[in-house]
Amino acid sequence: MSRSGKLDIDSFNKRLVSQLDILHQVLNTPGFGEGDLSLGAELETNIVNHEGTAQYLNHELLDLCKDPRLTLELNRYNLELNLTPVTASGTPFTSIGNEILSILKAVNLAAEKNNASLTAIGILPTLRQQDLTKNVLSDNYRYKFFASELSARRGAQFKLHIDGENPFVIETDTIAYEGAGTSLQLHLRVPPRRFANVYNAVQLVSPAVLAYAANSPSLLEHFLWDETRIALFKQSTDTRIHQHQWREPPRVSYGTGWNRHGLHELFAENVSLYSPLFTQGFAQDAAAVWAKGQPPRFDELMLHQGTVWSWNRGIYDYHKNGHVRIEARTLPAGPSVADMMANSAVLTGLAYGLEDNIEELIARLPFKHAKYNFYRAAQSGIDAKLIWPDPKNHRLIETSPADILRRLMPYAELGLQKIGVNQAEITRYLNLFQERIKVNTSGARWQRQMTAEYEKTETRHDAMHLMFAKYRLFQEKNIAVSDWDLNK
Repeated sequence: MSRSGKLDIDSFNKRLVSQLDILHQVLNTPGFGEGDLSLGAELETNIVNHEGTAQYLNHELLDLCKDPRLTLELNRYNLELNLTPVTASGTPFTSIGNEILSILKAVNLAAEKNNASLTAIGILPTLRQQDLTKNVLSDNYRYKFFASELSARRGAQFKLHIDGENPFVIETDTIAYEGAGTSLQLHLRVPPRRFANVYNAVQLVSPAVLAYAANSPSLLEHFLWDETRIALFKQSTDTRIHQHQWREPPRVSYGTGWNRHGLHELFAENVSLYSPLFTQGFAQDAAAVWAKGQPPRFDELMLHQGTVWSWNRGIYDYHKNGHVRIEARTLPAGPSVADMMANSAVLTGLAYGLEDNIEELIARLPFKHAKYNFYRAAQSGIDAKLIWPDPKNHRLIETSPADILRRLMPYAELGLQKIGVNQAEITRYLNLFQERIKVNTSGARWQRQMTAEYEKTETRHDAMHLMFAKYRLFQEKNIAVSDWDLNK
């Protein structure tokens, strides 16, 4: 990608505004982004040794495997799997799950030479303080520059304060804490004209799904939120040290309102709300490319978008005549591949199943309540009390994630049928998720309970290592977490 060098802030902002105008034209061009619906995913993993301790081997494994689907992540003990997009019809979740298992098998063969392996878990329960310093950042110019720019913008140490069973408070000069949380990022291709409805459906149901998908209950041996990753990512990248910076919300956000006008609205909002972290200029002239009838790359706009981390965000892709996607970033990595695919199936099914009547639902639930639900689900998991429209008296009530999901599950099936997913595939993954609701568990809940069992005879440190060893065993066998026992 050719670059024209660093721009001053005014010139960069002018390019952003110009590209927003062209993007609006692109998205409103008849036929743009139409085509077969598809699903894709990215899985962030942790590299650990046989004792479960973080191993700084991502560069080495990348060199050994030479697999283009593998990429570096922020910290040297993280490796990302970029899964091949698949057509939504048929058996997409089985296809993605099998590819994950195949890549894990190949990488683990290479990692075995260093007595290491990959594990998918929201936050490693065995992390040490030394695993969260500047020294663990991947040797990658992009990450180093990103870290220096965030720190410079902050102008002081980052303050982390996460409540929980054992509250965690620390000040740090590094963004390595952000790399401690790993996720499964789900990509849903959607026609531009349907973007707003599907996106709003994802925003609406993500809290209830997250409650039963939670898998990050601890950090440095402190039990915190069921999905501590949510609070950790938000706080470890917050550059707003001065209270008068009222115009700029956190760069990690659940959003500011229901979407009304599609993808362009999200991009325009980010340009309006967030000052650029980087002001790199690129050679491509978006207007000239679009004048030829080709989708531009929108390099500057994409650069800016990449510095705002909405939990569910819109993606513009210029490849193959262009399309748009919804990237759902709320789901953690793990506990098993089967569980991750079940989470993905439920979220996807609800997104498309509620698409046609989403206006009625969001009209009755102000966005501030959806945002509240998200953070309460991350904090309390399956025990959260969420706000939801009562179908009986048309008022808002406080209810459990389980109750909401039981009401919505027929829509999940309807949505998957609507996009052409095979019925056996639908039944398999929805049943897996519903079994989790039936036995009232999640990866986070199992980690808490299993550690408590070991703590009857062990220290917290040893108990968490023993718990994680058992976790890795179940994950290697790809057993759904609803079948994980608590016997030592």
